[in-house]
Amino acid sequence: MAASPDYVLEKPQPPAAWKTFLDLRVLPVLIDTAGNMEGALELISVQGRVRPVRSVGVALAVGYALGWFTMARRSRSRATYL
Repeated sequence: MAASPDYVLEKPQPPAAWKTFLDLRVLPVLIDTAGNMEGALELISVQGRVRPVRSVGVALAVGYALGWFTMARRSRSRATYL
């Protein structure tokens, strides 16, 4: 059985405003940033004559250290107010 005429004439609901904003504004920026970071890591690997795994590992270690430092700093500042 084919689709009924009522089904064919129904218009789907438009996506929510937050989903449209996420799909059209936020995700393209995140994708471009990830691509730029990949290009920078590759450039560092080639110019430094280092294996790409090592440059990615160093970048991850720096990111982890920065995250740990900011979380530790935040927890110390909360402790002083308690």
